[in-house]
Amino acid sequence: EAERQRQEQVRREAEQREAERREADRQLQLQRQREEEARRLSEAEALRQQEEAIRREAEERRRREAEALRQEEQRIREQAQREQEQRRAEQARQDTEAVASMEQIIFNMISRQWTRPPGISEDLEARVQVHLLGSGEVSHLSVTRSSGNAAFDRSALQAVERAAPFPLLQLEPRQRDAFRVVDLIFTPEDLSQ
Repeated sequence: EAERQRQEQVRREAEQREAERREADRQLQLQRQREEEARRLSEAEALRQQEEAIRREAEERRRREAEALRQEEQRIREQAQREQEQRRAEQARQDTEAVASMEQIIFNMISRQWTRPPGISEDLEARVQVHLLGSGEVSHLSVTRSSGNAAFDRSALQAVERAAPFPLLQLEPRQRDAFRVVDLIFTPEDLSQ
């Protein structure tokens, strides 16, 4: 009986050791699994952080490129605007010169055709309005303020009629617009606008 109990005790101890060994193996396996999971999570987190850094870097690069593109477009717009303003200023200067030159030509043409009536006083002044076509021909002519001397007023109208047509076709269409209506002032000594 004692031998049987001893053998039973040995068997129980062996089973206990086997159970403890199996538990130790199971705990070791669990520890390894936890370590492997932690390693995978750590690697996944490192990969996620790396991907996030790459994404942020790519976004920053795109932002810088977009900003550089925006600044370049702004520079181009400003340059184009400056060039356009320079062209406008140059065109305005040319228009002013062309209009002033044509005014002088018209005044000279009328002055050469104007024959002042004899015996007129020096204080006369007649205002004449001339409507011109784009071709330089007179479409309408009138005295807007009489000098009080019919012969003087008539001589002014005749001077314009004899001088016409005026060489407006030498001008650009936009420059001709300045000559659609021309107001002239005739005085015995001079002609002015």
